[in-house]
Amino acid sequence: MKVRVFIAEQLGCHADVAYECLRQLIMIAGWQTERIREEREASICYGDCMGPAVIVPSASIQAWAGLSDANPVNCGGLIVPDRCVLQGSNPPIIDPVLCAHFFMCGVYEKQPGMTDGTGIPGLGAARWGITQQAAVQHCSEQIAGLLRRALVLQTPAPAWPRGKTWALALTHDCDQPFRYRPRAFLKEAIAYIRDHRLRQAALSLMKSGYSAVRLVGQDPYWDSWQRWEDTERALGVRSAFYVATRSRFSAGSDVRDVPYAASKRALRDHVVRLHDQGWEIGLHASFNAWSDRCLLEEEVEWFEQCFRFLPQGVRSHFWSLGTGNREKALSMFAECGPFRYDSSFGLDAICGFRRGLCYPYRPYIAESGASTRLWELPPTVMDWGLQCAGKSRDDRLQAMRALIAITQQHHGVITLDWHEYTMCRGVMDGLAFHVAAELESIAADSGCWIATPGEIIAWCEEERWKQVS
Repeated sequence: MKVRVFIAEQLGCHADVAYECLRQLIMIAGWQTERIREEREASICYGDCMGPAVIVPSASIQAWAGLSDANPVNCGGLIVPDRCVLQGSNPPIIDPVLCAHFFMCGVYEKQPGMTDGTGIPGLGAARWGITQQAAVQHCSEQIAGLLRRALVLQTPAPAWPRGKTWALALTHDCDQPFRYRPRAFLKEAIAYIRDHRLRQAALSLMKSGYSAVRLVGQDPYWDSWQRWEDTERALGVRSAFYVATRSRFSAGSDVRDVPYAASKRALRDHVVRLHDQGWEIGLHASFNAWSDRCLLEEEVEWFEQCFRFLPQGVRSHFWSLGTGNREKALSMFAECGPFRYDSSFGLDAICGFRRGLCYPYRPYIAESGASTRLWELPPTVMDWGLQCAGKSRDDRLQAMRALIAITQQHHGVITLDWHEYTMCRGVMDGLAFHVAAELESIAADSGCWIATPGEIIAWCEEERWKQVS
């Protein structure tokens, strides 16, 4: 039985967006929905409604129209946009749909001072509480509470497989599998010379020479990748590695793209072996892929040519989805790729819940409510963000444990992003080794489901609903 949803007509152009947002909140809580046009047939109503259905507290259409100008307020310990607090309510009542939409579609990211030059929320975004709360999860739980108190509903679909109360996905962006790259550094030097950047050219030439000398020994970054594999194998878990197919030397690339070629035999054979042994291999889309479907289609084609299989997941290099409407970039990903999910809504210098969630959801276009047709697995903690979270190892690990506790509270999933080279001595003060020790403790928690992103998305899209069919 689906939850029947009615959206009041006075919301006008915001009605479709409100429905899609409310649908996501109800889906996260464990029920599926259908939209109906007659209020008297509804299970739940949003807007100016009379009942007898469950009525969701709703702000005015003016609040929807002015949402981009919202300021953060603390409402019962939860930081929310002031526009979603119902006027005159005492104690304050939050419109959970408007609040969830604000975070889920990254409305705050478009405010001045929130992001860096690539559109990634920075330190200024912490004022919206994203480092210490998963606001959308609270909104979903508020809706679930309303439904349970007023309606006789079937048991909601479980958040996770039997016996599991939360989940963890370990992922790796493959940016530098090789530290010693004489040919790549030489190519960089030539490019710098052409641009008359002689200082950078000289530095790249020195790196090229040094790399040529060190090639006779083991490469520490390649060894780091192997250590991650060995660690996961010992724990009996598998992760996802996102591998790029467009290097910074390819046409259409950016200087920030990766310095390696996926076609290199050692790398290609290694990736195929990992895939055959149960690891997930996704596409690490190039910096500019979001802006040109031809670039993305090429990268998918090269991926299949190199590895002889297609990726089910994509994550953009540097979380790059442009600085405008990032959901439209995801729609393009869905149109021209084989992808089932994206995992690009991450953070750099901070850790937390960028879109207010610690559970997979389906992003939608903020202006229309149209689905992007992709799932999003929201990244929570990246290595550099955790490195910046404190001055000592204990501070950093405590920051990660706090985010795990929030995830457990909401029965969510925490997604870790550790670059493949981080299990190298001296990189980020050896933080990866301490995180690996934490993973050992987590793996011993019988309530935690450690799974690949693909497994988690398959559960949320299909298997979860079979438990109540």
